[in-house]
Amino acid sequence: MPVKATLKKENTDMSDDMARTFIGFAIKAIESFTLEKDVATFIKNSADQQYGITWQCVVGQHFACSVSFKRRSFIYFTIGPTAFLCFKT
Repeated sequence: MPVKATLKKENTDMSDDMARTFIGFAIKAIESFTLEKDVATFIKNSADQQYGITWQCVVGQHFACSVSFKRRSFIYFTIGPTAFLCFKT
């Protein structure tokens, strides 16, 4: 069964291409790792490599946040019950 991400346009401040890339990072990560911290680390390292440092990534089913981020570098989406928050500082 294909993995489906849910992204609302108001939950991102990046281009559609960049958002698709981050969702791809997340799909690859959840197919490769079981621990949320490892999923987050994979996404963060992939983003750092492709878009330059310094990216932050939070992955989990229950969290709240308040962050400042660089313009055009914020995304929040879900895959199943798991939420993904990525942003560049």
